[in-house]
Amino acid sequence: MAEKPWLVFLENLFDSYKTKRGKEARQAALDAEKRKLPNNTTSPVWRIEGLDPHHDTPVEILHVILLGFVKYLWRDLVQNQLGSNAEKKALLVTRLNSFDVSGLGISPLAGHTLVQYSGSLTGRDFRAIAQAAPLVVYDLVSKDCLATWVALSKLIPLVWQPIIKDVDAHVALLTAEINHFLTCAARWTIRWFNKPKFHILLHLPEHIRRFGPASLFATEAFELFNAIIRAKSVHSNRHAPSRDIARAFAQGSRIRHLLSGGLFMQPSLVTAPAPAAANAAQTMTSASTLAPTQSAPTAANPAQTSTTTSADGGSNTPQISANTSSQGRLELVANRTLSPHQKDWVCAGRGPMSLVATPNTVTQYLGLNDKKRGIHGVCVWDKLPPRSFATTLTGDKLPQSLAANSPLLKTNAAVYLDNGDFCPLDQFVIARRPDRTTFVARVKEILQIMGTVEDLSRRASAILLQSTTIGTAGDPSYEMPAVGVQNQWSLVQMTDILCTVNVLHNCNAQHCGPTGFRYIYQEREATTHTRPVIVHAGVKDDFVLNTGQMRDAINLQPFRTNSQVLDMDTVIEASVLREFHQEKAANTSQSTASIPLSSASSRGGRGGGWGRGRGTVGASSAALPATQRLFQLQGESFSSSQV
Repeated sequence: MAEKPWLVFLENLFDSYKTKRGKEARQAALDAEKRKLPNNTTSPVWRIEGLDPHHDTPVEILHVILLGFVKYLWRDLVQNQLGSNAEKKALLVTRLNSFDVSGLGISPLAGHTLVQYSGSLTGRDFRAIAQAAPLVVYDLVSKDCLATWVALSKLIPLVWQPIIKDVDAHVALLTAEINHFLTCAARWTIRWFNKPKFHILLHLPEHIRRFGPASLFATEAFELFNAIIRAKSVHSNRHAPSRDIARAFAQGSRIRHLLSGGLFMQPSLVTAPAPAAANAAQTMTSASTLAPTQSAPTAANPAQTSTTTSADGGSNTPQISANTSSQGRLELVANRTLSPHQKDWVCAGRGPMSLVATPNTVTQYLGLNDKKRGIHGVCVWDKLPPRSFATTLTGDKLPQSLAANSPLLKTNAAVYLDNGDFCPLDQFVIARRPDRTTFVARVKEILQIMGTVEDLSRRASAILLQSTTIGTAGDPSYEMPAVGVQNQWSLVQMTDILCTVNVLHNCNAQHCGPTGFRYIYQEREATTHTRPVIVHAGVKDDFVLNTGQMRDAINLQPFRTNSQVLDMDTVIEASVLREFHQEKAANTSQSTASIPLSSASSRGGRGGGWGRGRGTVGASSAALPATQRLFQLQGESFSSSQV
């Protein structure tokens, strides 16, 4: 961060002598450019009084993790490790297409898009990749690369956890997982660490302790405003687009406030501004809050403070203090005092509020739609007729759970949980026992007792669960717990089910392959074209719990497996030594073949800028600080004392 402001000055110094010939002329041009440097060349951010950029600017997790680590690893996987291997790429596409996303709250994965356009994906795509990658790349990459993916999948749910019950325990666990991820990345290759985001991540625990859960200061929600900014810019007259965008946001905020039931001062308590400030008042709301008996500041009395005195000698509200600038613009110079009396505040009437009573274009534009309004707890009927308790699966497994003379029962195909999760039959969930402990189970039946309040409100009367056991790591490649289905049953209320979870078949251990096919649909019509799909082989009930799930991560944490403790110093030393030998062998072979280094490889990989790409670590000039590259002048070298 501290080096970037220097780059402008360094580039100017480099450019100053490029067109000169001879040592004296080049040195003179360099000295002349050096005299143009300002007295203080450090970044202005270090000179802001009261600001500590390291502590006061929290880590931005969207760009550091999703658009950082996940993007780096995914692009390296597709473009470098798979490269031109069409067979492995096709297998990866098939696994992504066949990936079961139940419990993750995301759409089915488009494998072709994620692989073909790996360099042009968005944060939403990387959010899905982070939860699926370890379970689809287990035999396509090296052991160290897979360990890095697994470490990242363990870290991400902790970062996006919206509720922290014990901040000390959470920060300690988060710090351990960050160190484990960095150690795994270093064991794979140290070339990743020319990217500053690997260092920025280390500041996240202290920012969470200071600012709260990282999702509070994530910018994912603010990225949604990009479409609005783009639309307002398109519909601007281009004379002052920033002003037009700001006014559009202000107008939208005002309308949203009013139509959301927000309060505002009664119109009788506000007045128009004085004529001298009429033009300036168009862009200010301060003048419109003056009481009827107040006189607005004018050019003749620029520092006037307007107040009114009540009968009891007190000062009426609102109050404002303003002056007029030399350009005639009204400027606020004191805090505005708002009325503390409830009677002075009103909200929009029934007419305007009726515009947003039901979802429509207005509510959609203002973001007032609640997509899950009214569906919490609602059942989806399976279209089967009501039947007696003895004929249900619950009556077979738990015959004593309901009275023999109970009324008819309706069964359902799915239910929306209280947190909004869609839960069909055979979905794995996390449920709560009477002692408040949690367990993983599978939903086998959703019942409604005919004629009850639950039946009339379309809510579930009871849900039959099949219990499971959570073991150690089901497969060493995943480092995710194994899930074993048991012949144990329980009947619970819907409020006892906390969330759905993503439980997947252990395809690595059972050697599942793309032996099936599925017809491709176009415009909801099946075509003769097919695409391969993964068919689960071996033991069908060999499951693993995907602890990389970001949704409802707080409920999954008790079931996570602990990461292996690695000696960071030993790993780094071995990785550096291996990189040194590889670099030495590469230089020897190039020297023998008399093949010069390209300009791109000498700067570290892709070229086009310092510090980009993974590059070559060691003798490469990319490993040198910019202050040292300053003295690597082309043609002839100059001493640092001369500069």
